[in-house]
Amino acid sequence: MKNLSVVTAVAVFMALGMLGEVQQASAASIIQNKSTGTNQILFFSPLGQTFTAEDTFIKSIGFYIEDDNPSNAPVPDNTSLTVSLYKGIIGTFLGSGIVDNLAEGFQGYVDVDFSSIPLTVGETYTAIVETNSPFRYLEIDGLRDRYPGGSAILNGIPRDDIDTRFRVLVGETESVPEPASVLGLLAFGTLGAGSFLKRRRKQQQSVSSVASNV
Repeated sequence: MKNLSVVTAVAVFMALGMLGEVQQASAASIIQNKSTGTNQILFFSPLGQTFTAEDTFIKSIGFYIEDDNPSNAPVPDNTSLTVSLYKGIIGTFLGSGIVDNLAEGFQGYVDVDFSSIPLTVGETYTAIVETNSPFRYLEIDGLRDRYPGGSAILNGIPRDDIDTRFRVLVGETESVPEPASVLGLLAFGTLGAGSFLKRRRKQQQSVSSVASNV
């Protein structure tokens, strides 16, 4: 019985360690999906959002953009948006991407692929959106600080009381067991160890019984 308790304790300890690794490896995407108004991208440039990296590899960074005046659509040369990524508060430039040919009256997320740029978990990064069109606006939540891991950037200045409507989507990473699966493996492993010890104890008892009858 003592041996079984020791095996069970070791299995629980190992499973808890695995469970911690699962939670760290399955970092969720960052999505701030609330807004109370809009800011003109051209006027408030540099305009964007800081965030704290939760995963080494991400799929994309996007901002929720809308055409504030569809009847006066941007000319073809001004239909693109650029999203740039910096380390720190608009520090070292890491890369950028351009989205072309946004339709007249467009409203929705504009996402740029940053899967080739590894991030450092826990570090602060800044995403800046730019355009030459006076008709493109970025949705902002100006009522409360909804995302504690960062803040909006207006005219190049961090605003801790404001967040943009943005998202940082996590890309494909190495698959790991879900917490339920880990606990299932723990239960299976513990039962297997217990059965093995019981069989071994019975075998030892049988051997002792035979020896006493000789």
